[in-house]
Amino acid sequence: MSTTYNTAAVIGCKVPRTKIWIRKETRSCRHVVVDDNANFCPECGKKLWKTTDHCISQYDDYEGHFCYYRTIDGYRVFGTKEDDFVIIAAQFIKTDLYSGPQVMQIACPQDIPFIQKSFKKRLQQLDLWDENEFGIWVVMWCT
Repeated sequence: MSTTYNTAAVIGCKVPRTKIWIRKETRSCRHVVVDDNANFCPECGKKLWKTTDHCISQYDDYEGHFCYYRTIDGYRVFGTKEDDFVIIAAQFIKTDLYSGPQVMQIACPQDIPFIQKSFKKRLQQLDLWDENEFGIWVVMWCT
């Protein structure tokens, strides 16, 4: 197995992971526990509370035959729940080590305000928009 180095030029928004993966405390069992200070269930012995991460409903993992990627409401996501943040892409160009040097234009400079306006509207509806985090990003990762 070998390592592949990938890069992407992205027009998008940087979003903290905590807005996509929400940490919740849930009960580990359904037994009744009367002691408010108890850490474990006296009936089954499990810890009373467990911490789990739940992603927002618009988040989707896609796994095809030759690729694996994440989206939010159809927009490509670069990053994982282990990262401090992710980049949600309005537009992107991806390349890897084997495709050699590439020169491509994602969008004309005059198109960026239009891209930002429509992207902003959708991300605001999902409470994921931050004006200061919208920009052109370079994302690099290994597979």
